[in-house]
Amino acid sequence: MPADHPLPDIAERLWDLSHRFKARLRASLMEGAPDLAPFQAKALSAIGRFPGLLPNQLADRSGRDKAQIARVLKDLEERGLIARSPHPTDRRTHCLTLTPAGEEVFRHLQHSRMQIAGQMMDGLSPAEQQQVSALLARMAANLAGPDRQD
Repeated sequence: MPADHPLPDIAERLWDLSHRFKARLRASLMEGAPDLAPFQAKALSAIGRFPGLLPNQLADRSGRDKAQIARVLKDLEERGLIARSPHPTDRRTHCLTLTPAGEEVFRHLQHSRMQIAGQMMDGLSPAEQQQVSALLARMAANLAGPDRQD
């Protein structure tokens, strides 16, 4: 790869952006839910965005294994942040929803995420924001899929 090739710079910028975004989210998490670990917050946010989410769907969305998901869900349930209800057609699983306490934490997390995203996109026009979103989605799709080995 030539020395002036843009890929290393792009990768470095994506790494830096991701690190800064996550650091801001962690700081916000410490304000709104100081005893919640980052993955617990991520799981709670997924359940908040997709009420009725199934544990296996959460595992698929997060890339975590079933045992990790089971531990996180148990902890969130013990904290009174999520509730499990029977699945209407599959007795082997259950649907996940937020409790009122979980909704409060979720609202804080969503508000923080939107504030940070707004800061990140400051100075970009709506068209540029859509373009960034589309490009990032394409880049993520390039890395997704079970047959990607490179």
